[in-house]
Amino acid sequence: MLAGEAAPDADVVLVLSTTVTEALLEEMTWAWKSATNPRQALVLVAGPLRERQLARVFNAGVVSILPRREATVGLIVRAVLASSHGRAVLPASITRWLIEESRAFQQEMLTSHGIEAGGLTAREIAVLRGLAEGMDTARIGRELNFSERTIKKVIADVLARLHLRSRAHAVSYALRAGAF
Repeated sequence: MLAGEAAPDADVVLVLSTTVTEALLEEMTWAWKSATNPRQALVLVAGPLRERQLARVFNAGVVSILPRREATVGLIVRAVLASSHGRAVLPASITRWLIEESRAFQQEMLTSHGIEAGGLTAREIAVLRGLAEGMDTARIGRELNFSERTIKKVIADVLARLHLRSRAHAVSYALRAGAF
């Protein structure tokens, strides 16, 4: 880490460590939160990281991570330059972890709000499925035990929320989203 007064203004802070310890995480977090440069990025070159440490590493301002074993001067320079331009350099295993975490988070958020595939609720999917089967709104209402007015409102809400042009467009959207 940079010593003295240079660290808060730096575009990129390079952190070299054999292991990622609790003390290092706290120091990186403090350095990043103390930065006067709002675009400051941290590049971490360290030994093996545990999955449970990754969220804290990213919350400490780290945007690029290089495994210590694989870090060459050229790779470190590339990571620093990339980070200074808003890009990240990450090992494939960490990229995969981020993707899996993003999927899990999205699924948890959707499920907790009663939303399924394509951002549609179970009721919306049932209504669109009825349209796909060629039913009119009155029949869909009878099948689902809702008034025809409720069915029309569900359709109008889906069209407006998802910026769709027609009922056929809504059915097509639901099919592409894997809703049925």
